[in-house]
Amino acid sequence: MKQWAGLGKFLAGHMQIIVPICVALGVLFPQQIGVLKPIVPALFAFMTFQGALSNTFHQVTEVFRRPLHLILALLVSAALIPIAAYAMGSLFFGSNPNLVCGIVLEYSVPVAVTAFMWISMFGGNGPLALTIILTSSVISPVTIPLTLKLLLGATVSIDVPSMMQDMAFMIAIPAVLGIMINELTRGWGHEKLSPALSPACKFMMMGVIASNSTAMSEYVLHMNAVRLEVALFILVFAISGFVVGFLVAHALHLPYSETTTMCFTCGMRNISSGAVIATQYFPGEVVFPVMCGTLFQQVLASLIGHLFERLTGEERAAQRKPARVEDVKALESILGPSMRISPTRFERYISCPFAYFMQYVLGARPRQKAELAPNISGTLTHWVLEQALRREGSAFAKLTQPQLEQLVESLVQEYTAANLPGAGVRMNYLLGRIQRNLVGLLGFIQRDVRQSGFQPVAFELRIDDRPDSDDPDAPRVDPVQLDDGRGHTVRIVGTVDRVDTMELGGKTYIRVVDYKTGSKKFDLREVYYGLDCQMLLYLFTLERNGGHLFSQGTAAGVEYLWADPAPENIIRPETDDAEPLQAQNYPLEGLLLDEPSIYHAMDTRGTGAFVPLSFSAKTGEPTAQSAKARLADREKFNRIRDHLDGMLTDMAKNLYSGEIDAAPLVPNAGKSPCLWCEYRTVCRHADGEGERTPLKPDDPFGAE
Repeated sequence: MKQWAGLGKFLAGHMQIIVPICVALGVLFPQQIGVLKPIVPALFAFMTFQGALSNTFHQVTEVFRRPLHLILALLVSAALIPIAAYAMGSLFFGSNPNLVCGIVLEYSVPVAVTAFMWISMFGGNGPLALTIILTSSVISPVTIPLTLKLLLGATVSIDVPSMMQDMAFMIAIPAVLGIMINELTRGWGHEKLSPALSPACKFMMMGVIASNSTAMSEYVLHMNAVRLEVALFILVFAISGFVVGFLVAHALHLPYSETTTMCFTCGMRNISSGAVIATQYFPGEVVFPVMCGTLFQQVLASLIGHLFERLTGEERAAQRKPARVEDVKALESILGPSMRISPTRFERYISCPFAYFMQYVLGARPRQKAELAPNISGTLTHWVLEQALRREGSAFAKLTQPQLEQLVESLVQEYTAANLPGAGVRMNYLLGRIQRNLVGLLGFIQRDVRQSGFQPVAFELRIDDRPDSDDPDAPRVDPVQLDDGRGHTVRIVGTVDRVDTMELGGKTYIRVVDYKTGSKKFDLREVYYGLDCQMLLYLFTLERNGGHLFSQGTAAGVEYLWADPAPENIIRPETDDAEPLQAQNYPLEGLLLDEPSIYHAMDTRGTGAFVPLSFSAKTGEPTAQSAKARLADREKFNRIRDHLDGMLTDMAKNLYSGEIDAAPLVPNAGKSPCLWCEYRTVCRHADGEGERTPLKPDDPFGAE
């Protein structure tokens, strides 16, 4: 077996020499090599199957869920390059329309199936490559006639059933079969079967190249000056296809795998399709430029692939060996059959699976710095807010300003005595600042409670399937249990800062309120990636499993109240003499149900002070901009819920499968989580390597 694998490596390492030899054999011995033509489709199918063994359905699905790279590849291959071919062909061979037609036809056909073999060989993105080839082939019955009509005024008809049959046999069926085997065997197809078949595929590839080259025998052996000029032009232009794909990928800062994929899919064409169309609809002279691609593209693919390999050796080495747990049974014994995770842990996984694995599976702890940096602000703020509203109950809204100040002072003193005995001068100064901010914050919450139809009903509400050890009778809500389809479950647990409700129309509308520090903006696009989704996960849990606390519970939205630091702006309330002459407004972020009866109940005066909305002075309704960013109808909330459920089950599937690669999510340029990751010295991640840079749709959960 070692000798067999070694042979495969030898062939792969010398393809830049082997491919020209195969081309030469096909040209010189067309009759002898031509006997391979009947089995070429079967060879294609087998090679596709072997390449697909390294992929999963999840990876292919992700391509369609984030289709930017797919769309770019199709635009370049189906639009940009054909237009460039027409322009350059007209410039050099404008006097001969047949040659121009052949040049355009050469670059109007779909992406070559052989591109997938080269992409697999040189460490490209297999799922992306498969998707590009399949999509390019599917749309080609439309794109080929349209391109020829617009650029040349030529009319052709495509044998769609035959093309689809070939695509299904050579690409779709073997790809699905390969992925299915890899999924069912939990990675055995990728780890064992694919390497065993790889050397055979190299031989098959040599046969395919030699067989396809026989079509050029007549033209090469009877070369003249005009044909030589056309051949040289095709050679140069063929190189430009690879270069354009590379430049597009480079401009987008794509990692090596996707750069390779873009390069080969933009540079390689299904010449067999082009030859059939040329022979059927055009004079014989048109066939020559098309067939020239056969002479050059496989040789170019080999040379360019090896050039990539030499220039990016370190990156490819890292890519060949992604971080992975091989003993998945041992991993399952550590994880258990059911995962209980917090939203914080979920977001850690989304940011980087490897960092999650190190921190929460292995329990690896980074070395602590020798410093004392007590961060009491957030803890104290949460505790005082909870206790003030819980202890005072309905009387909280009626407290006068002096009573509110006295309440805050007593609670801060109580917390300090229990948790910070013997606090020094600097700590007392900090506590004084926090206390002053808490008076303003509670005053803001008090004004909100007075005017709102929503009232606080729960504080520090646990979402957990286990009772509180300190208070077993404390209210709690069971987490939603999601099944990954492989015998494992995942549940989100945590604690909700505050729950407000309002009874309306026989339903209990639920609003989740979270107290935050800082000034980060809520963005649905980050929720789409799996970030900043804590409150939404809690809200959906209360809606589904909180029936014993909230009858007919229905999601009304989430609000993030920025509790610290204190705001600088001071406003004068419009009415209510009981309120102080000056009061602080605190910024709000979040997402609310797009029902006027709901958001008007939260801010009865329509000032925008108590909801994350801006209201029009003329209509009294939310402005279009704020409504788009901060309101969602029932269907949109459901789409968000289903999306997050899917991400959680995908997380479980990947973890139990041992997939823990260092693949940091970089939603914004220059903000890689690697910059502050404690485990970077372990994974040795290089900047730009394996990073995920997802597409940022303006409305990621909009109706399709």
